[in-house]
Amino acid sequence: MNNKVTSMIFGALAVFLPLCANAAECDFQKEVGTCSGSIQILSSGGSKPSYSAEIRVTSSAPTCSKVEYYLDNTPNVTVLKSSNSEDESLFGTKPISKNNVTVRKCTAYASVGDAPKQQSSAADKYFEDQMACMRRHSAYVKQQQKNHQGWIGLMEYCP
Repeated sequence: MNNKVTSMIFGALAVFLPLCANAAECDFQKEVGTCSGSIQILSSGGSKPSYSAEIRVTSSAPTCSKVEYYLDNTPNVTVLKSSNSEDESLFGTKPISKNNVTVRKCTAYASVGDAPKQQSSAADKYFEDQMACMRRHSAYVKQQQKNHQGWIGLMEYCP
């Protein structure tokens, strides 16, 4: 009976967690690690001397990250606060394609407002680990869908 209740709770959280997530508050003074950034060209156009492109900037971190990239030799930064991707507009003096847009760096930052960690029981630790794994799995699925790749299910990803 206890396993059924636990399974139902985790199942409900996996479904409703993305629906009730609030915008993250980020501390961009505290780096917590690196992430993987990518740029997708959604559309491009223009003519000499002015070209433009709509791009999607994506980070492997679910929230609170910065993706640094270059358009030719011009540095750009996209700050991702409450999601792991955002659409942007780029402008340049040459036609814009994936060949002249390169990701330099992706940095993950701390979230603000997280309660200080207190001594926790083994059950609390298990619940925290599962929630963190579900967030990572959500970012993983989005990245795999973007790249048109297969993905593994939540139960395989978060044992």
